[in-house]
Amino acid sequence: MQPLAKCLFTVGFLTLFCSSILPGMADDTNSVSSQRKYDDSENGLKREFEEALKVAKKHDRTNLVSLTTNMVLPDPHLWFMKVFGAQIGADYEKQYAQSVPQLRSKLADVFEKFTAQKFTDLKVLRFTKACDDNADEIEYPLLVSRETEEPLSVVDFGRGASFYPLKFFAYVDGAFRYVGELKPYPVPNGGVAKTKPIKVSPFALAAIKETPPAYPDKARRMHLQGEVVLDTIIRKDGTTAIVRVLKGPCVLAASAIKAVEQWQFSPTKVGGVPTDVETDIPVTFTMGP
Repeated sequence: MQPLAKCLFTVGFLTLFCSSILPGMADDTNSVSSQRKYDDSENGLKREFEEALKVAKKHDRTNLVSLTTNMVLPDPHLWFMKVFGAQIGADYEKQYAQSVPQLRSKLADVFEKFTAQKFTDLKVLRFTKACDDNADEIEYPLLVSRETEEPLSVVDFGRGASFYPLKFFAYVDGAFRYVGELKPYPVPNGGVAKTKPIKVSPFALAAIKETPPAYPDKARRMHLQGEVVLDTIIRKDGTTAIVRVLKGPCVLAASAIKAVEQWQFSPTKVGGVPTDVETDIPVTFTMGP
């Protein structure tokens, strides 16, 4: 998906697009309750956003900021630890904390700018399971990294055939809260040592056996092609262990993992001694003519 404007600005890890500046906004209207409740559903999230767009259309900055205040996580530490665990959760929480001081204001800016540009057709994508047909090549690795299947939602702001996504939202304490445009994080596999091996290029490795991946029937029906990139450990004996999916849709990733787990490489030697190494292995799926 392509950004809708050339100008971008970032607060913490919230990236917003620039558009024309709105004229003066009223700030003396009655405040909307920051404790407003919404249903835990796609319709509930859509209703929360529709309300914010309606207030933004009135140029009611005070009430809009009140609504977007309700979109900030009330307890980021608790939520990130619960969903992503201590190591990953702490990293996400640190990023989120950097954005909090200006987050409610910047979220209000988003609704004002989308309203001004007439991107007011809303579509909600809600992800629960890691392998979701609607999850893109970045969303899938993120969903896999969760320790609990806490639903994450994306809202597309549309105008005609154009749209712009705002990621991600989670339902917490009666409302949907912005948790940030989270990027996939390294997720160690239980069978891989915690000491990180030397990183090498896949072109520096000598493959003895490369089992081709089976093309999933579901992917064929979807006419889905693309590349899956696997962060992989090549052990001292040349066998493989998959650490994580770096890129690729889940409908293809499972087949890629199953194939690469059967690959065999010549042992990589450092100073004449076989050693574990880490590399990114791309697996390409093409349907052909």
